[in-house]
Amino acid sequence: MIECKKCKKNSETACADCYSLIDGGLLRRKLDYSKNIILESPEGEKYPGELFMVSPVSLGIKCQVPSGKHYTINLQENLQVKVQKISDRGKFDYHGFDIIEVRRQGECSYRLNNDEYMTLTMSDEQLVEKITESLPDNVKGIVFERLTKELEKAKILDSLQVGQVFKYQKDTFKPLNKRAGPLSLPVQDLVKVAKKCCRTGEPMREVLLVGDKMYDAHAIPFDYDTGGLLVLDVTAVLEKEREIKKKEKRVYREVIEAVTCGKLLLAEREEIAAYMAVGTTVLSANFCKPEDLDSVRRKIERIFNKCGIDQKEITVLLICISEALTNAVKHADGGTCKVNILSNGFRIEVSDTGPGIAMENLPKATLMKNFSTKQSLGCGFTIMLKYADRLILSTGIEGTTLIIEKSCILPVEISLNDSMDKLT
Repeated sequence: MIECKKCKKNSETACADCYSLIDGGLLRRKLDYSKNIILESPEGEKYPGELFMVSPVSLGIKCQVPSGKHYTINLQENLQVKVQKISDRGKFDYHGFDIIEVRRQGECSYRLNNDEYMTLTMSDEQLVEKITESLPDNVKGIVFERLTKELEKAKILDSLQVGQVFKYQKDTFKPLNKRAGPLSLPVQDLVKVAKKCCRTGEPMREVLLVGDKMYDAHAIPFDYDTGGLLVLDVTAVLEKEREIKKKEKRVYREVIEAVTCGKLLLAEREEIAAYMAVGTTVLSANFCKPEDLDSVRRKIERIFNKCGIDQKEITVLLICISEALTNAVKHADGGTCKVNILSNGFRIEVSDTGPGIAMENLPKATLMKNFSTKQSLGCGFTIMLKYADRLILSTGIEGTTLIIEKSCILPVEISLNDSMDKLT
C-alpha cells in the first residue's frame, strides 16, 4: 500500500517515516485497506484519493492535490471533515492532512471522536467484538454469530476489488464493499438504471458516459424498490485497449508496407480524406446491387477513354476496380465509388460501411491468395496488388475504404478543372 521498502517488508504496520506524515502520536493507525475518497476544493473541483492512515487530528491520504487549500471529504454517511495538506510532509503521492473541522449531524468539532476513530481504524472483527461486548450473555453469542456471517459475506464481496458495489433503496445508495467510497458519477444516472432494473425485475447492464469517463453499471433487483449495483470505471481499460490496438495496427502497417515494397499502405480514416482531397473528383456514384456495378464500370471506362488512356491500361484498371466493387457488394451491401484525376494519374476510392477486416486477419486477407472470410477481400487483393501502382486501405468497425492509385501520362488537353459531366 505505502510505497517504501520498510512498509513492504512488514505490511501489518507502517514505518516511522510513514507515521511521520501525520500528527496524533500513539493514536496514528495504518488502515487494513485503503478507503477510496473524494477531496473537494472550495471551488468545487474534485480529486480522487485513498485514505490509508488515520488519527483523531490528521489523515494520511494518497492523492494529487494543490497545496494551500482546504478540502472537504465525506468519510461516512453523516461524517464530513475539512482538511488541509501539511506542505512539508509527503513522499511520492502520499501526504499528511490536518483535520481543520469535523461535521456530524449538525454538530461541529475539530477532531474525530472516539466512535468515529474506532470505526475508521478498527478491523471488522474488532468492531463486531466491540458492538457485542456489552450485550447480555444469553444473546451475545447469537448476535456475534450473525454479524460474523454477514461480515464473511461482505469480505467475499470486498475481495473482488472490481469496482464500487452499492445497495439501492428508494433513490439512495449505500456502499456494500469497503473500497466503494462515495459515488464517482452522478446519482441520477444510476437511479435510472436501478429503477428500470427493479421495475422489470430483471438484471440490467448499461454503459454510462460521464465527461471523459466511461462506466459499466450492472444492476440486480432484490425486490420492487431495492437492488444491488456494481459500478466499474472502465476508462483506463478502454484507453489501454486503444493503445494496444494502435500499436498493433502500427506494427501491421509497417510489416505490410515492407512486404509489399510500399505498394499497400494501411491508413486511418482521416488520412483517406486527405488523399482524396488531392485532384479533381470527376465521378461519385452509389451502388448497392450487383446489377449496379456495370453502370459504374461503364462510367469509369468512359472517363479513361476520354483521358486517352491506353486500352490495355483501361482493362487492367477495370479489373482492379471490379474486384473492389464486388467485395463492397458482397460484404457490405454496396457503397460509394469516387474517381479523382491528378496531374500524374488517377485515384479511385471504393468505400463501404460494412464490418471491416478484423485486425488479426489483415495480413492474410491482403497478402495470401485465396484467403477469404466474411470480412476479408479474398482473391481480389492479390489481383489488385498485381495491377495497381499502389493501394491505400483503411478498415475498421465503421467500414472499409480502399484507394486504387494508377500513374499515367494524361493528354495535355485534359484539365484538372474539367467537369464531371464533360468526362462522363
